[in-house]
Parts: sequence; C-alpha cells; structure tokens
Amino acid sequence: MSACYAYEVELQPLCDENTTAYPITYAIAASAAPAGVTVSQPTVGTATINWNSGTSPIVLKIKEFGSTVNLVNTIASGGSYTVNGLSHCKSYTAELQTICGGLILSAVTTANINAIQPYVTFATPLSATSAQVGFITYTYASFNYLLRVRQQGSSTWLFETDAQTGVNYTITGLTPCTNYEVATYANCGGGELGPPRSYTFKTTNLFITGATPQNCNPATGTYDLALTVNHQQLTGQFTALVNGNPFTFNYTASPQQVVLTGLPAIGNVPVTVSVADMNNPSLCSGTYTYTGLRPECACSVVYSENFAACIAPPGWSNSALGFNTAALWEFGSASGFNNLDGSCMAFFDDDFFDTDGGESVVLTSPVINLSNSLQATLSFDYNFNTIDGLFRVRVWNGGTWNDVLNLTDSDCGFWGCEYDRTEIDITPYLNPNFQIMFIYNDGNGWDWYAGIDNIEICSYQNTSSCNAAFYYPGGNSFCKEQSIIHAVIAGNTGGTFSASPSGLVIYPQTGDIHLGLSAAGTYTVTYSAPGLGCQQTTTLTVTDNCQVRLFTKAFLQGAYTSGSLMNTTLNNLDLLPLSQPYSAAPWNYTGAESYATAADMPSGMVDWVLLELRSLQNKTLVARKAAILLSDGWITDVGGNSSAGVLFDGIVPNSQYFVVVRHRNHLPVMSAAPVALPNQGNTYDFTLATSKAFGNNQMVQIGSKAALYLGDANADGVITHADYNAYRQQLLQLSAYKNADVNMDGDVTIADFTALQPNLQLIGIPEVRY
Repeated sequence: MSACYAYEVELQPLCDENTTAYPITYAIAASAAPAGVTVSQPTVGTATINWNSGTSPIVLKIKEFGSTVNLVNTIASGGSYTVNGLSHCKSYTAELQTICGGLILSAVTTANINAIQPYVTFATPLSATSAQVGFITYTYASFNYLLRVRQQGSSTWLFETDAQTGVNYTITGLTPCTNYEVATYANCGGGELGPPRSYTFKTTNLFITGATPQNCNPATGTYDLALTVNHQQLTGQFTALVNGNPFTFNYTASPQQVVLTGLPAIGNVPVTVSVADMNNPSLCSGTYTYTGLRPECACSVVYSENFAACIAPPGWSNSALGFNTAALWEFGSASGFNNLDGSCMAFFDDDFFDTDGGESVVLTSPVINLSNSLQATLSFDYNFNTIDGLFRVRVWNGGTWNDVLNLTDSDCGFWGCEYDRTEIDITPYLNPNFQIMFIYNDGNGWDWYAGIDNIEICSYQNTSSCNAAFYYPGGNSFCKEQSIIHAVIAGNTGGTFSASPSGLVIYPQTGDIHLGLSAAGTYTVTYSAPGLGCQQTTTLTVTDNCQVRLFTKAFLQGAYTSGSLMNTTLNNLDLLPLSQPYSAAPWNYTGAESYATAADMPSGMVDWVLLELRSLQNKTLVARKAAILLSDGWITDVGGNSSAGVLFDGIVPNSQYFVVVRHRNHLPVMSAAPVALPNQGNTYDFTLATSKAFGNNQMVQIGSKAALYLGDANADGVITHADYNAYRQQLLQLSAYKNADVNMDGDVTIADFTALQPNLQLIGIPEVRY
C-alpha cells in the first residue's frame, strides 16, 4: 500500500449457507502534514526549523510575514533545517508539506520565525514635566535598540536615543497631565527597525478619589463636602467647583483632603464636583459624581416594629400558604434561645417544627400610609439559613404585590453569624395602603429557618403644608399584655407626641406607647407636627385585662336532624342543667357559667359545650370556657347570641390558637388550623367539612354538613367498649340528662346503642384525649 493514500478495511463475517453479517470497517490514514514543528533562533539572523522526522521528505518554504514571495523553497529531510541571513528586524513564516510518492500533499504546517522585540518597555513619571523611561529584554541583550517618546496620537517623536536594556533614561520638558507613548525597537541599521514594544503613561494628573457629604444642617439646608484629591507632583493651586460654587486650595501632600463648606442641599440626586489646576485647567482636571443630600438632611422613621412584646403586634396578620396550615411565624426566640439582637423576633424554625416539608408561612404588616412620603427606605435585620427554601419580601404598591427581596441561598449559615442589615428603596411603591409581606418557604423539604427583627420605614415627607396625621395599627383599644405599640406617622415628621390625662407612658419623638407600664384608662393622644397649630388627636383606651371573642360553629351527630339544624329535645323537656356540666371528671372545669332559671335559657339551646384554646407551638391548653350550643350550630356565651360569640379573658388580641370543641358524649375535635383571635367576620365553622378538624376521620359527614361523632359517653376522647359499658349502666333511664343518651332524645334506650355501634373504635387525636 502507498503511504500517500488513505485506505478503508472492511471485515464481514461469513455465516452458514454463505450468508454474511454486518461489516466492520477500519481506516488507514495517509501520510499527514509534518508534526512537532518548532523554531529556534540560536544567533541573530539564524533560525533552525525542527519537525518529527519520518521516512518522507518535506517541502520547506520561508517567506517574510505577509509576503507571497518565497525566500526559501527547498526539499528537506532528517527532521531539521537551518536558514541563515535572515533580518533580525523582520518576522518570517515557514511552511512545511509532506512529499509522498513524488506528490506534494496539500496539508500544510506553519511556524513563525519572530523578529527581535524587547520583553517590556516602562515609564515612571518623576514630576509634572519629567519621567524616566527604559526597557528590559532577556534575549539578544547586546543587540542595538532604539527608544522613542511622543505624545499619544502624535506622529512626531519628542525623544529618541540608542538604548540598552535595564537603563533608565530621563526625559524633561513634558506637558503636565498628558498621555505619552514610549516605544522600543530592535535597530537593524539603515532605518530598519523591528516591531515595537510600547507603553503609555500619563504625566502627573489631577483627579478625585472620594467625595463624602457631611455636617448637614437642616436649619440652613446646607452641608459640607469632604474631597480626596490626588495630584502627585503638581505645584501652585487648584480649584474645586460644585453647583456653581468655586473653592481654591493650595497643593499640599497628595492625596490631599479638602472640605467644601455650605453647599446647598437640593435632594438625593447625582451631583458632579470637578477640580482643575490653576495653571493648566484644560489639561489637568477631573470630575467625580456623588449623591447629594436633601434639605431635611436625614430621613425620619415613620413606622417601626421590633417584636419586643414577643407576640404578634397589633395589625399584623400571620397565615400559612403551605399544605400544613398549622405552620405560622412565631414570636420570641428560636430553639436554643437564638435571636438576632438579644430580644424577641419573628421567626419560623422549620427544623424545629417538623422533619418533613410543605411549610410556607406569611407575615403581613398592617397598612402603613405613605401618601405623604416623597422618598422612603425599608430596612430590617434578618437571618436566613436554607437548603432548598426561599425567603421573600414583597410590598404592596396599591394595586399589586411586588418582590423587593428574593433569596434562595444562605449568606453565612447558622444563628451565630451576622447578616448585614438590609436596606431597600421603596420609593417606587409609595401609596396610602402600603404593606410589607415576609414569606418563608421550606422548598417542600426539610429545611432550616428564617428570622426577622427591627423593621423600620424611614421617609422624607412632604412638608409643604400642615399635616399631623398619625394612627396606631390594630385600632384604638389595647390591653397591657400587648406591651408596646408603635405609631404610624402619616403626616409630617419631626413633631412630638403627648397624652392626657397622665398615666400613659408615651415616647414623645416616636409615639411608641408602653402599655405594660401605663395605667388603665382612656387617653387623648396628640401629635404636634412642625408648624404653628399643626396638630391631630386620637382617643386611645388601655385596659388591664385582654379579651378576645371567638366565633365558631359545630354540629353534634346525635342531635342533628336535617336542614342544617339540631334538635332541642333536651331543652324542650327541661332536662338541661342550669349550670355547666363539666365540673366533674374527666373535665374538672371550675367555671361558674350558669342560668338563674330554665326560662333564661335560649329556646334554641341544644346543650352545653366546653371550648378550649390551645397554643400554637405545642398545642398545650391555654384557656377554656363553657358555652351554649344553639340549634343552628352557633356557640355563644351564656346570655349571648351568635353575633356576640364567646368572650375569653386574658387572651392577647391578634394571637393564634387551636380551638377545641368538647361535648359530654361526642368525640372532641380540634381546629385543623390555628385561629387568629378575635375572629369576628371570620368564623371558624366546623360544620363546613370534616377537613375542618385536625387529623383524619375526626368528624362524620352528614349530607353536606360535618358533625362531631356521637358515642364518647365517658368523654375520654375515644369510643370503645368503655362507652358501651356506660350505656349499659344507664340503660332505660328515661327523661333524664345522661351521657349515655348519645342521640340526645332524653332517654337511654336501644336507639342509643344502635347509634353508638357504628362509631366504636373511633379515636380522637392525642390533644383531646383524657
């Protein structure tokens, strides 16, 4: 076979009956272009071209770089060829082609033979008009070199000399603040120069490296500007100009600190300051842009929240978006007493909450009226640690929610690390109904946590007219256990708060009220904004005891008839006790709820029930109260009605609790989600669906309604043979108020057993079992 051609080998197995299988092919390549080509230049004018030696000769061509004329065109072999007489100021190209069978193959390998060129050229300014220049080279150091200097962009060389490597050459008479080019060439004589090695430099310049506004004076609407000016070897004076105001300074040591005083504060807008040399203002000058100050000098806090009360602040809402509706933001310190500043915060600890995913919690601020704001920032402290979750902050612009922060990665890790305080410009979103939403999502998997604290909105207000508007989120009635409340200053800032009569602990500058230290009573709170007679007042009440109303509905399977009603048979037969029946075991409730006479009982009363409020964190009992169950499912206080709900004492408003409904012979239920109290207008209605109860199979579906399972005659939270035994013990007790009367008709008969039997083996959730 010839090395000049490429071949293909095909192998095809021959099978029985002379049939063939699929072929397998192999390629044999022809001789390629020469490989391993290198160039060495042992002496000036000499170059040796080397390549991987083979059996085939090659064609070697050498030409000047960019030329088509071959200076060398020869056949070579043995892997090496030396050419002499080359110019050291020119570059050449070598082309190598393999000869195969007398044919020159088309594949070409190229290599460069480079002209002599210095390794580096340098320049060092000595003064505004002088500099040192030179070059360094490591090969052909003894060769002749030419050094030149000219203004950048000019065709005229100002300085030219034969030069040696490593020697500094001083040039004078340069123009200050001007760019120059230094070039070094190999000098081949007769005007032939090699390719240059160039360097550009600028003689001493005047420029600004920093501008810091300071000493702002709101009384005069002016501020000072601290400038850092670099000028190196300049002498004499320079001027600084800002907003048309010139300032003149003598040069001192560079960098030089100077202060421009009494500048007008025209707003947080870009401001340009310039400097120029007095002798060469057109050449030696520089500019710098900074952000100016507003005449108010600093923004004023119009709303803040630091969660210092360790409870949900008034006006804030707390909700769950994930499938786990029990997951909510908490207030206090996370597990291990972790927090952001040594006090309470808002947080959700997914790791502590459970071991699976699906939690998404939302904390929303009250409405914050920013209609009088011209510019505002939102700032807060936070710590976010995650695997695949997210931490998002959104703001309401009056029409839509807008993301202003969206994090999916931890910045530094666990509680011990400190995140930078976040500051967000919310100027584009200012409106009378501004709100903030903090969202944490665990990414549908086990995750870590998010915590927030020390929220502030700092604003520049429109002070062109009298405006003393302010208010307290959450209403005008508070209890001492709410600890601290914060005012929203919707009008002009810079005023003072006061209250009358005495007894209300109010902070004059912020309007914050320390309820825990205040005396109970009704107060007039006044905010006096800057300006003669610019005031607004509001009435605020402080009570010793917190109270909330719970609005809830439930049906009992035993009393349910149809048409969304329950029977009132026990009431009609005058069998209902005048006092709540839950003082005995297992309830042991000591409340004094009662009626004076049977005639005082509402005609629609079905029976007594016992309500419980349980904590958000571990569902422990916080409060309970006996109440009246009406035939339409409403649960009310003694003497109350559906519009009044059930009043709980000692419960802080805007807090969340699980609600438990107990009945003396029905399986107790707990709300599937926490309920924010008070909840007027947002009734927790157990009758809507069985899913309204926490856990699985905790209520019975009757048509379109859900009801508590009948049959828990001993009220232990499970329906078992023990309840059947209670039925047997009370069997045939007629016209009586008995727990075994599970169908609530006033008699304990076989009808109760028939109703009880299908519900045997039902088990209440652990929180409701005794």
